[in-house]
Amino acid sequence: AHLGLLVPKSENYTHEDIPACGICVGGEWRCWETGRVLIFDDSFEHEVRNDSDSMRIVLLIRFWHPSLSSPALRERAVGQIRADLAAAQRLQTLPPLAPSYSEPGPDLEDHLRGSSGGACPGCGALEGGDLALDEQLRCVTLRSRCCGYVLR
Repeated sequence: AHLGLLVPKSENYTHEDIPACGICVGGEWRCWETGRVLIFDDSFEHEVRNDSDSMRIVLLIRFWHPSLSSPALRERAVGQIRADLAAAQRLQTLPPLAPSYSEPGPDLEDHLRGSSGGACPGCGALEGGDLALDEQLRCVTLRSRCCGYVLR
């Protein structure tokens, strides 16, 4: 759900009958209104647009899906969301691996996401490193250029 806090007037439409400031859910365009709640199911593909000259501010409100009625079901859903997010982030830095290769470990994934600030975990230098496929161990490695430290 979205609560419109500051919403441009929805008088302007593009040539395709799309509002200059609106949200499309499941192929249907709607406009926010200041002080009104717009409820929609964000499991459907959706997009927002603000081609107006004014700022749009909406408060996002999240609800649990009614089928997630117990804490155990909600925890399982959150775990799946976290796993899906980690897989999507991994694809931003590494291509899909052949089935015979093991997935990168958490230390390598954290380093690739930039949580270390680019510093070598072995010596702290900022020399960078080289990703490689280790054919013998069947995994991805990152070898630091400074001291040779290897992350898996």
